[in-house]
Amino acid sequence: MSIAGTMPAMKILSSPRRRRRLLFAAAVVAVAVPLVLLVAFYSTPADQGAATGPEVTTSAPAEPKHAPFTKAKQRAVHKVLHDFIETAVVRRDVERSWDLAAPGLRAGLTREQWARGKLPVVPYPAADTKTVGGWDAVEY
Repeated sequence: MSIAGTMPAMKILSSPRRRRRLLFAAAVVAVAVPLVLLVAFYSTPADQGAATGPEVTTSAPAEPKHAPFTKAKQRAVHKVLHDFIETAVVRRDVERSWDLAAPGLRAGLTREQWARGKLPVVPYPAADTKTVGGWDAVEY
């Protein structure tokens, strides 16, 4: 009479490799189950409104007031633009462009450095601005 045919569990435990694997699986289950139960019972439900983080109220910037770009303002801008290109960009009479440049453009430079041509403006051989008449693109 064969005992192996009546008790399949004994056949599984007869191999040392299977016993080691079964012991390892039991240890993993013994550690994982209490952790899962602790998390399930002691965690608090999340706030549905803060699913992606705290609620931050932001206000959109106010719409700027409409300021018409009148012909007089256009002429003033065209004059400054023309003078800046003729002095700083083309590199003719560069020291005069110091007064036309914004403080952010002049930052870190002295007037003497600017006058020597050490300015953060890319030199470019611009066309004659008096004859081209292409400065009408400035709208605002």
